Amino acid sequence: MGCASGSGRCTCTLKSQQWCVSTPNLQPLFRTHHPLTIQQVQPKRDKLNQAQAELEVTEALLRDKEAAARQKFVAAVTQIIGDYMVQRGATAIVDKKAIIVSLLSIDITMDIVALIDQKLGDGTAKP
Repeated sequence: MGCASGSGRCTCTLKSQQWCVSTPNLQPLFRTHHPLTIQQVQPKRDKLNQAQAELEVTEALLRDKEAAARQKFVAAVTQIIGDYMVQRGATAIVDKKAIIVSLLSIDITMDIVALIDQKLGDGTAKP
């Protein structure tokens, strides 16, 4: 069996169980003399399956760590905001998107961010 690209620059032939891909004036680029047997493939497949299972475990551990860190951060931020509300005598915090008209003096975003940075860090330090 043989094939050639339309330009005639690449040819490939199948002779019994040998693939030969070559271009004119160059040595063959790929050649396999004997197909792999199940006995040769199975250890590689087992190793791949083990590596995939280890990767899944590692990914699950990372997701768990991330979820725990997020939960810890939210708890700390909630405490900071709650303390700030008590200090300022606030009874609620409203999302800016829900307000039609307001005075700039009621926006506490930068005050809260500064408190979080002061108490938890600004996120630039490595844990």
